[in-house]
Amino acid sequence: MPFTETELKRHLKEAPPARLYLLYGREPYLTSHYADQVVRLAMGKDAGEDPLGQFNLQRFDGQDSSWDAIEEAAEALPLMAERKCVVVRDFDVTAASVPFDRVLELAGDPPEDTVLIFWMDTVSPDGKKNAKWRKFLAAVEKNGVCAELKPKTPAETAKLLCSGAARRGSRRSAAAVCGKRPRRPKLPRLFLYSLPVRNNMKSGGRMERDLQPSRRLRPSP
Repeated sequence: MPFTETELKRHLKEAPPARLYLLYGREPYLTSHYADQVVRLAMGKDAGEDPLGQFNLQRFDGQDSSWDAIEEAAEALPLMAERKCVVVRDFDVTAASVPFDRVLELAGDPPEDTVLIFWMDTVSPDGKKNAKWRKFLAAVEKNGVCAELKPKTPAETAKLLCSGAARRGSRRSAAAVCGKRPRRPKLPRLFLYSLPVRNNMKSGGRMERDLQPSRRLRPSP
């Protein structure tokens, strides 16, 4: 079975990096976020600023890159480092141009000194209806980490936006979303509350008054 988000978080905190990852789900911001977290686990927090770290980190767009290039990068040795990291966005194993047998071979025996990460933005793996995806998912589960990141509940979304507003220093926005008696507002309204107030003001103090929790937002005429 694929990892849940909770299980993936635990893995990232407690386990060494696996050689192979597949991150997918209906929330691209989650798959992108956790792909970056795996990179940090594999390469260290400062890998992006280290010249050697940059050399040992390669990123591909699976919609535009050939399997030859991805396979070559995965099998190349790291430069003066314990491991290298190859990140592939939106790789569709069912595409006509993809040599599926070679993909399955690499997934069945990933290189020991490479962390290969497939994360999905617009591609949706369907192991129930498609045999190729079913085989690929099984290979990743056996030899690495396969995680399905499902949409968050309204309460979880509100908590996430609260923390984001607080980090940006938007105290009024955080208070508006995270009051003592929070409702379950629609997502677009939550995102608007999470933005700094100064970005939402259009004229005078009009929008300032609209952001008070006791009043509803109304579109401008």
